[in-house]
Amino acid sequence: MNDHQDLVIEPLSNTHDRPGFTCDVVSLDNYLRKQAQQDIKRRISRVFVATTPKYPTTIVGYYTLSTLSIELS
Repeated sequence: MNDHQDLVIEPLSNTHDRPGFTCDVVSLDNYLRKQAQQDIKRRISRVFVATTPKYPTTIVGYYTLSTLSIELS
């Protein structure tokens, strides 16, 4: 018997349960709930979520990719 579930990594969409996600870091929870979709729409970042095949709308983790440059003087 296999005791682990495979993770599915996919782009964040409106079908994912953003309000239900918690990682106990308020700033990270708030980003996913309130800011991530706006950043995607403005093309500032791409947000990917980890789900499981059994619960495809439940987010178990996430990461973002963004392009940003800082000029160092």
